[in-house]
Amino acid sequence: FLGDMFDSAVEEDEQVKTRLARILRKSWTLPLSNVGNHDIRNAVLTDGDSLAFLAETGVIKVCAHSGAFETLRVGSKVVGLGATPYGQPIPTDARPYFGQVDQVIWLTHQDIAFENAYPGSMAPHAVAGCRLVVNGHMHLYKKPLKVGATVWFNPGNITRQAIDALEHEPAAYALTARGNLDKVAVPHERAIFDLTGKL
Repeated sequence: FLGDMFDSAVEEDEQVKTRLARILRKSWTLPLSNVGNHDIRNAVLTDGDSLAFLAETGVIKVCAHSGAFETLRVGSKVVGLGATPYGQPIPTDARPYFGQVDQVIWLTHQDIAFENAYPGSMAPHAVAGCRLVVNGHMHLYKKPLKVGATVWFNPGNITRQAIDALEHEPAAYALTARGNLDKVAVPHERAIFDLTGKL
């Protein structure tokens, strides 16, 4: 997960947390999550945040601080997975974080200027030793952008929260053994927004 497991840092509905924990526990492997801006009340994840509670129950592994997160086997390749939670600096060199890996993928949760810079957005930069950066903060799909040897990618939300996402197709992406990202569309209703007076 790229961050923002919840809409707010504290999920008051205990049923929601219990159901989510049950779903995560049934996963074929321990789910991994970066920390998004909606997951935290302070600058970093703390015990009062619902995502920290899920991590403590053991149903999900959460990256609370920027750095190496996990080492995964994808086909015959060993992939180093790094992550930078919301508001923390994204490294310019991923090589010091991992030993012998075939490639590095980094997860971020920031305002990245994929198409046009806007106030507060960060220009994507080359990350030495990192082939792919996947960003989770921005709600809409953005075309991948290559900077040096690093490709930056923003898949967008798997839900459509506001009318600006009217044309957004929610999707997950599967990393193949060949190193490709295969789009997996999430089943969804097309007409969910009331457009009365909007068009």
